[in-house]
Amino acid sequence: MATMTPVPVSNFDTSDIDQRHRFDAWQENIGVFFDLSMPDERKQPTDVQARIDVCNLGETVFGVTRAQSQRFTRGSTRVARDDMDHFLVQLFLKGGGVTADNERIVAGDMLIIDLDQPHDMLNTDFENLTLVLPWNLRPQISDRLSALHGRKLSSKNPMVSFIGNSFSNLWQSISGMTTSQADSAMQGTLDLMQGCLLRKGLFPDEYDAPASAAL
Repeated sequence: MATMTPVPVSNFDTSDIDQRHRFDAWQENIGVFFDLSMPDERKQPTDVQARIDVCNLGETVFGVTRAQSQRFTRGSTRVARDDMDHFLVQLFLKGGGVTADNERIVAGDMLIIDLDQPHDMLNTDFENLTLVLPWNLRPQISDRLSALHGRKLSSKNPMVSFIGNSFSNLWQSISGMTTSQADSAMQGTLDLMQGCLLRKGLFPDEYDAPASAAL
């Protein structure tokens, strides 16, 4: 018998915290993945505005992050220390940023972050929808995702837009689902993403070559 337990959604909002402690609280939350700094590193972090709404689906985590302009980094030392075999698959709903490789991300674009590789990105004020995906959950596409680390997946590509729409639709519906329904919907979304990623023509030729080599 399928469980009727509703999907638990957790919330974190710096506006609920004393202004003096907001950056520390935010860093404690997002610091699971990144080291944070303000755009102008000469200035001390103060009253940071940020919010996370997230649901834990057991094997995956899915949610929306909103925050003001910041720099998010994962240096090689931290990567080696963390040993995190996960991917972040992000759909930017608002804002964007610039990666260390000068990839300019805007609303509608997607970004893959392999937590087993260094990352450096200066974000504008932004809102993104993020899927946290363990490497071993979908090994069929993990090499593909790793090869796309830090790359901009442009919304001008209709297949990227198609995947992004599936992410948005799932998030809009998930609060009304049971955990069993949400798990089924997430597996369907991953099936869709896997079907797209493993077919040629989804990305420009310069992305297909290294990804094919990795596979």
